[in-house]
Amino acid sequence: MMVYNEKIDEILSKLLLRDLVFINSNGKILKKGQLILFKKKEFYYVFSLKTDKGSIKDYEMPYPFNITSVGGNVVMDYTLKEFSQRDEIFYYKCKMINEPKKSKLYNYTVVISAIM
Repeated sequence: MMVYNEKIDEILSKLLLRDLVFINSNGKILKKGQLILFKKKEFYYVFSLKTDKGSIKDYEMPYPFNITSVGGNVVMDYTLKEFSQRDEIFYYKCKMINEPKKSKLYNYTVVISAIM
């Protein structure tokens, strides 16, 4: 049995040195560039991306509640459904929380797609 962090590391390591685009579930492009390195920093993954201009920028994303890999795409799930593990009562309580500052990943999925 594979530990969850090892599963994520294995999936992400297949994307190294490939041109990637990070897209949220609304179709908005969050980041774009060549994946040079990824590392863990507390509760975040830090992606070092080489941009079209040649500079290297770091992009932080929190650990996802679920991750799946389909072909050249990786789906990182940050939805409340996944957080609540499909418990309807807990899901409803999470929806009722009044968040003071909403994250751009709140209740979204992010697709990391390799550009061909």
